[in-house]
Amino acid sequence: MKTIQLLIRSVPVALLIGIPQLTSSQQVTDSSDILNRPTGGVQLRNPTTPDILAQALINAGVPGGIAVRSYCGRFESRFLNPTNTTLRGVLDAVVSAESEYSWNVDEGVVNFFPRDNELLLLRSMVSRLEVREEEPNEALFQLLALPEVDKVARVELGLHSVTGGPYAVMKDGSIPERKKLSLSLTNVTVREALNAIARAHGSAVWILVKQEDCGLSNGGKFFNLHFISK
Repeated sequence: MKTIQLLIRSVPVALLIGIPQLTSSQQVTDSSDILNRPTGGVQLRNPTTPDILAQALINAGVPGGIAVRSYCGRFESRFLNPTNTTLRGVLDAVVSAESEYSWNVDEGVVNFFPRDNELLLLRSMVSRLEVREEEPNEALFQLLALPEVDKVARVELGLHSVTGGPYAVMKDGSIPERKKLSLSLTNVTVREALNAIARAHGSAVWILVKQEDCGLSNGGKFFNLHFISK
């Protein structure tokens, strides 16, 4: 079996993301199938929280969304020892190591967020989003280009930065076939739209990193938001 290598790099300027109130992992009772999927273990060098979660979700073939904060593009390496290597086991191990975060399942999409202070961007309403035969990141760019989304993102988070490759590549350097999706959304939040894109794809994972104050120009306000997929 070929090994997937995720191209998730620290952003020189990345940000914290707030999160909505989420149900605890113990309250999720209708998603046992996806939560019990094996992740094959997480084999990364100096793994960080978003690395671990993204690898686990991709290996399990489960769509997801990850929202984390970073201090000047730095993440602390995590060496976890989950009681089991199912998706639930990895999620619970990460939350045990970082108690300020929580996770839940939104109609088959696993979300991982800080427990408090949900970003206004994720709560902002999208009146309409039409996507026709696009890859996840193209759908994302259409979402971010909507005037109501662009305005909130710029005021709250600053500039949108993109670093590294947005897709997984195989160990031999080949690029998996990129699946396209179509969807039509009205009156949803940005978070719901992101989850809908991930769900429509089937196994895509969106990652949002909010940069904490770096003392840079423009108040150090930058954020990174992109999809990875198998």
